[in-house]
Amino acid sequence: MLVNLSDVFSSEGKTVTITAALEMTTFASKLGEFSIVEKSPITLFLSNIGTGKARIEGHAELVFDTS
Repeated sequence: MLVNLSDVFSSEGKTVTITAALEMTTFASKLGEFSIVEKSPITLFLSNIGTGKARIEGHAELVFDTS
């Protein structure tokens, strides 16, 4: 997923929320790689927190196949 931050950087304090389908099919960590069997769309909260600075927070729910 590509996110254009130009709208967020247009003014200090600006906040944008984006919801999109999560394209991931697997999740890799130090414990191994796990298939994703269920997933919610991802919601991103983008905030301009100063000149040249942005805060990006996100939320998604995933269910993994651990067998």
